[in-house]
Amino acid sequence: MVIEAVGFRVTLSYPAWRLTREQEMKQAERNQEAMGGFIVACLKRALKYWNLALNATARVEQSKLLPATDVSHYRADLLSVRQDILSLMQRFRSKLGG
Repeated sequence: MVIEAVGFRVTLSYPAWRLTREQEMKQAERNQEAMGGFIVACLKRALKYWNLALNATARVEQSKLLPATDVSHYRADLLSVRQDILSLMQRFRSKLGG
């Protein structure tokens, strides 16, 4: 895109090499694939910390800092979210063909 300013008028002109609709769709698919890989990488990184939090519940339970029922509910919630993270990773990996 070329922007020319003449006085107070701004003219936008697009170069002749604009993409066809088919080329735009292929580009969008490549962008989605790249974004899917990025999302999987971010989820994998988050999962590492989620596992650390799960391991911490065992230490809290052993030291009896919280009632066992509270720790159990907390662990169940962590496991539920962990399963959601794994499901999302699988979904995006299947779109990537891996």
